[in-house]
This record gives sequence, structure tokens and C-alpha cells, in this order.
Amino acid sequence: QGNIVDGEPRSTNFTLGDSLSKGPIWLDYAFVEYSPVGWATLTLGKFKNMAWQTSDILWDGDLYHDGAALCFKYNVNPDVNVFLNNEFVVIDEVSATNMDPTFALFQPGVSAKFMENLFSAKAAVAYWSFNTVKGVALDHSAATNSRDSSGRNLVDFDVVNPSVELGMSDIFGYAGKLAVDYAVNSSTD
Repeated sequence: QGNIVDGEPRSTNFTLGDSLSKGPIWLDYAFVEYSPVGWATLTLGKFKNMAWQTSDILWDGDLYHDGAALCFKYNVNPDVNVFLNNEFVVIDEVSATNMDPTFALFQPGVSAKFMENLFSAKAAVAYWSFNTVKGVALDHSAATNSRDSSGRNLVDFDVVNPSVELGMSDIFGYAGKLAVDYAVNSSTD
């Protein structure tokens, strides 16, 4: 394992130094992708988060997932498409004898363009189901109020995350988007 100067192995930043020594190889992603038809894609390996997000309320944009994803995107007509993002991800390898913490994503959504692409709208609801997380100390987790003094998670996570984004492409030289995100963990009160 390399010398991590900033103490954060998930970071995409690399600090130069160490007297010209060889650094470790850190891969942002390495995956295999297969599209048997134009509207379906299977991805295996370490890949970007396949969920559509309007913000980083749940996941930072530079985190990559290890596992499998099956995504569907179907154009109903030139202005409307529907999508379904699915992932199964191993969060951490904790032990050879216990089941590793994982999560599964299910996210249906729709996007549309209006008035010759002047306005757009996109909406989706993501459901993140975490397994074997309660009672486990995950590597490199932040010190939060959801962990006990030994670093083990106190709660499970089953997160429902609806998101909506409204946009305009060009009105009197201005463009913009309005995004709304909400997330609730239904596994705890």
C-alpha cells in the first residue's frame, strides 16, 4: 500500500514527492461494458456511479463503485426518454467468513424536452438498499453520529431519494437549472 499523504485513499488527487520513488497504481475505474441492444448496458468492474443525481447529497462525484450495473434507456420519442438504473456494489471486504457489506440501487426515471429544446425536465426516484452494514466498521468512514465509539455503524441504510431537475437552455442569453433532491433513510427513525 502506498503512502497516502492526505489520508484519503478514495481521493483522485495524488501529492507529488517521496524523493522520486515509484508511486502505487491507483485506478479511478476499470470496467467491461456490454450492450446487447442499444437501450441496455451491462457494466462489470469499478465504474462511475450509474445513478442519475442532481447533487452529491448521497454520493460524491469522484467516488467509483465496485460491482455490476444494468442500465436501460429507451427513447419513447425524440423528446421523451425513460430510464432504469440498477447496481449491485460491494462496499468493503470485511472478512472471508462473514458476508461483505453491499448495496443495491433501483432507480426509474424520465426526462423530457419542451418547446424545441428550450425547456427540459428530468425526474427519478432512487432506492438504495444496503445489506450487512449495521454493526460493521467500514474502512475510511467519516466520524459521524451514526457510528459507535469503535467505529461500527449503529444503523442500517435503506434510502429513498427522489430528484427533480428543471432547465432552460437559452432565454435572453441566460441558461439555468433548478434541482431538488430529497433523501430519507427508512431503516431508522
